[in-house]
Amino acid sequence: MGLVIGMDEAGYGPNLGPLVLTATVWEVPGRWPKKTDFWKAFEPIAQREVVRRKKSAEKKTADAVQTAEIAAEPGDESRLHIADSKSVYSPATGLGSLERGALAAFGVASRVPSDFDQLLDDLWAQSTDATLFSADTGRGRDLWFSDDVALPLPVSEEGRTAAAAAEKWRDVCEATGVQLRTIRCDVVAPRRWNVATRETDNKATALSRLHLRLLRRVWDPETAGPTMVIADKHGGRNRYGDLLTECLDGPMVWCRHESRDSSIYKVGSSEIHFEAKAERHFPVALASMVSKYVRELAMELFNRFWQTHLPALKPTHGYPTDAHRFRQDVAEVQARLEIPDDVLWRER
Repeated sequence: MGLVIGMDEAGYGPNLGPLVLTATVWEVPGRWPKKTDFWKAFEPIAQREVVRRKKSAEKKTADAVQTAEIAAEPGDESRLHIADSKSVYSPATGLGSLERGALAAFGVASRVPSDFDQLLDDLWAQSTDATLFSADTGRGRDLWFSDDVALPLPVSEEGRTAAAAAEKWRDVCEATGVQLRTIRCDVVAPRRWNVATRETDNKATALSRLHLRLLRRVWDPETAGPTMVIADKHGGRNRYGDLLTECLDGPMVWCRHESRDSSIYKVGSSEIHFEAKAERHFPVALASMVSKYVRELAMELFNRFWQTHLPALKPTHGYPTDAHRFRQDVAEVQARLEIPDDVLWRER
């Protein structure tokens, strides 16, 4: 057996709310994980109308993103949509498809969480980083995470079929021998992000270090066996060798290739790829979806917290222009509650 690890994040650009990083870890047949084509592996199941492979509706170019749809029941046209989160979710189309896919993935890996607090507890238990939630209240969590929200969200009717979809997805994995071993997330609140960017004076370097720390929680190059790691590029960075050497602190890192399209490194029997448009790979697409879903839940609680003090407050997604509006709107409440800027605001 080999391993394939897909990594991605959501919330790199906003000033408000957390940055969420995710790694999805897959066991694959054989000892050459780099040759595993997840889309091809699922093709035999398509004949039973459980998984369907298709191109995006956009112009079909050589790098067109492929998506998989996994039916909750054979013949059911309401399928899981697994793809880059940007093509699965937008505020205009709603959270339903993203939530259903993410909750089903959690169900395949362990269980479908019934509420956000349970999901955060799972993430907390999985983390070896004592500053996973960087604030001063409730197990280190930010104030807005002290509340809870039942899952699936009431606005997402599709999310209610996640458990059935997860069961069918497990059947698919059994049939193909491609198993979702685990999902790991790191929820980086503003304070920790500010510390990381101040240390490096570079957003892309801070992002890379956080990704590599998460990778080390799911991968040990000395014991993992043949492994293929695929991650999206970090802020356009092309060179990762020094950061890998720093993170691994021992094993030799061999540079195979570095370019704008991809940077490839060899560590023992593992290969690590940083690629542009890496979401075309199934494990990275799922990591993208989980990251986006966890961040959307975090922002739901963030907005609810402030609206308890300012009922007429317009909610925010945290991106720069609207974030500045929101910050001004809550300034009086922030001062009254003595919430430090470092807890609320991401400087970069």
